[in-house]
Amino acid sequence: MLGQTLADGFPSVFILVDPTQLPVELHDGVLKIMKHTPRNNIVTSDTYPECDYQWPTRFVYDHELKPGECIVSRQDTVYERVHACKTVEITIQYHRRIEAFRALGRVLSATRDPRLVEEKDSSLLNFREQAQFDTQGVMIDCSRNGVLRPQSVYFVLCKMALLGLNTLQLYTEDTYEVDGEPIFGYLRGKCSLDVPFFLFLLGSYSIHVDGLYIFLHSSSLPSEMTP
Repeated sequence: MLGQTLADGFPSVFILVDPTQLPVELHDGVLKIMKHTPRNNIVTSDTYPECDYQWPTRFVYDHELKPGECIVSRQDTVYERVHACKTVEITIQYHRRIEAFRALGRVLSATRDPRLVEEKDSSLLNFREQAQFDTQGVMIDCSRNGVLRPQSVYFVLCKMALLGLNTLQLYTEDTYEVDGEPIFGYLRGKCSLDVPFFLFLLGSYSIHVDGLYIFLHSSSLPSEMTP
């Protein structure tokens, strides 16, 4: 194999992103996602990793695509530097931000696909996808000594973006502080931030990552906090 083949037999693959060429609406989200990739193999294009494959990836907004639709295409070249490194240029066309990140997630998963070694399946990096639902996501139970810290939610949001999930629901019951309500969160691992500010932090982060919708579900909200 070329370059630094990984110990588990997979070729080393780096997805290269040029921050200066990213669409404005994707810039912050892509940079945040880069920090949470399992093998740190989404990097900026000004780095020159020793590898078997490098995949320069660009994003193109396409107004003709339907919401929920994305297209990924590839073009192969041979790139000579200090060592021979096969370059696969990837283009991601998207309509909404969440589809751009979903497509990036599929490209990222292809870096660990056994078919990459054999190069027998061109559909890994050549595909068109249409989401079947406008919103899809997860609900996290934060009601039994399992209140997530903001950083943990940020981590989850980045993973959700790569999966194309655009709805996060936090089920809390009474695991947060409420002024004048000492029983709320008592011995339950309560969230120390007030609910509106906590959701503001998460909402601000999620907008930059993938336009996620965040909902708080609680069966125990005091009357003054009930919408």
